[in-house]
Amino acid sequence: HELARSIDTAVNGEILIAGEYVGAPLLGAQEPFQTALPSAGTYAPFIAKLTP
Repeated sequence: HELARSIDTAVNGEILIAGEYVGAPLLGAQEPFQTALPSAGTYAPFIAKLTP
C-alpha cells in the first residue's frame, strides 16, 4: 500500500505541474486535479500527453 500511495503522490504531482504548464482554459482549475485522481493507472495515458 505504501508503494501504491507513493505512485499516486508522484502522479498527482505530475498532474499539478502539467496543469500549471498548460493553463486553466484547457484543464480547468488546478486545485481539483489532485482530488480528481481515483488511481495512478487510470490517468497514465492522459498524464503522458501532458508531460513533456
